[in-house]
Amino acid sequence: MSLRPNNSFKNRDEGVDFFWIPQSTSTGGPLDLEHVHATSMRGHRFMLLREYIHRSLYEEGKGYFQNTAPPVAAMRAPIDFSELAGRSDYEREIGKAYAVDIDRSSWLTPAEIFQPYYAYAIARRIERAHLARRTGGTRRSDKPDGHLCLVVEIGAGTGTLAHGILTYLRSVCGLNAKYILVEISSSCIALQKQRLQEFMPSKQVQWIQKCATMLQPDDFKPLGVALDEAHVVATEVLDNMPHDCIVYDENSKGYLQTVVEARHGTGVLPLVFPTLHRFPLEDGPIQRALGVWFSADREIVSPFPWHEWIKQIFHSILPNDKYSAQQIFIPTMTVKLLDAIKRCFRNHLTLTFADFDYLPNTLPGEDGPLIQMRQHKHTIPFSAFEDAPMYKCDIMFPTNFHYFQSAVQSIFSDQRTHVEVMKSDQFIRQHNGDKSGTQTLSGYDPLLDDFKNTSFLLGTLEKENEE
Repeated sequence: MSLRPNNSFKNRDEGVDFFWIPQSTSTGGPLDLEHVHATSMRGHRFMLLREYIHRSLYEEGKGYFQNTAPPVAAMRAPIDFSELAGRSDYEREIGKAYAVDIDRSSWLTPAEIFQPYYAYAIARRIERAHLARRTGGTRRSDKPDGHLCLVVEIGAGTGTLAHGILTYLRSVCGLNAKYILVEISSSCIALQKQRLQEFMPSKQVQWIQKCATMLQPDDFKPLGVALDEAHVVATEVLDNMPHDCIVYDENSKGYLQTVVEARHGTGVLPLVFPTLHRFPLEDGPIQRALGVWFSADREIVSPFPWHEWIKQIFHSILPNDKYSAQQIFIPTMTVKLLDAIKRCFRNHLTLTFADFDYLPNTLPGEDGPLIQMRQHKHTIPFSAFEDAPMYKCDIMFPTNFHYFQSAVQSIFSDQRTHVEVMKSDQFIRQHNGDKSGTQTLSGYDPLLDDFKNTSFLLGTLEKENEE
């Protein structure tokens, strides 16, 4: 694709595939579009930050998650925590897994390390929600439940979480469960099919290969499932959702959006590095994401025009008199993901999201990302987008679960909603009881004791007119 000198931007409904053509600089002067077009012919590309992140992570054949060997890894065998003396034994097992079983550029997720117990906790939440809707309670019947229990997982990694959830729902609960994985990465789908092959002959598990923000109800028709009731699961997905970045410009007294110019380097194996530019905020999806994400704050400042309202946001979440020098990262595509979920599931829905609520070594600004890559079994962090080569790095954002909860309530405001946020150890205790399954002989439990920077959002949503 080439640059298009539009009046604002090209934004196709099916995703984030567009080039943004700014009309003026951050100081208000005219932008030389002829120069922009000429530089594009030399391999330079201008795009909003969210598209740059999307392409860097997910572009077919190039993206970080689209490599032949994806960065998510599977363990050769589950850890038997009951045989471990304590923390040192656990750390030794993890070290051994990375040294022997794991590719030098890959990493392990909680679903992988704590299999099957992490998956069982989520499966129990699904079971309780399913039974509550069927019987008005959570008591399991001796008779199999014939009603379909539809689980839709977004970004399923190696498929280990799906395997654990399906095993529990079908074998332990006897539910008529069907599992649909929405996955953009071809290499991850290959891993998932290998992990879930026992469920494939009966079509208990099926795939939709697509960016989840682009999901439409018609995508489910070939799978032969009704969308009246569904349980949507997404673990460690929000952290890799593309974000935008805005700043307040004291000179122009206006707000600026971040545009990336991707430049090809030189050498035998040329890399692509980004250069960031700021232009006046005029992108519709960013403005809408601001309104949804900060909806709780907007109620307080609603009498102000939208640009004044954004100024109030800066004042409320950044230190006094310092907002002009700060930047805020906006989860534009997370808002689009919620839009897609609502578009597909309009009657009864449960949401189970788990992700990081804090990350170390992030870029400056509100909810800035951690940018890092693994090389020769070592993790290399970057302190700026400009230093990190495109396609080679994991770009991870912490999630502000307070604002995420507000966004869910805002988007599903026309439905009956119950949305709560809790820390991960609270969720595990609530759904696995006193025994998490991951406790060592000393009483040390890495799932409960170590993962303090993760949270769950749990939502139950249904039509207002439903009895």
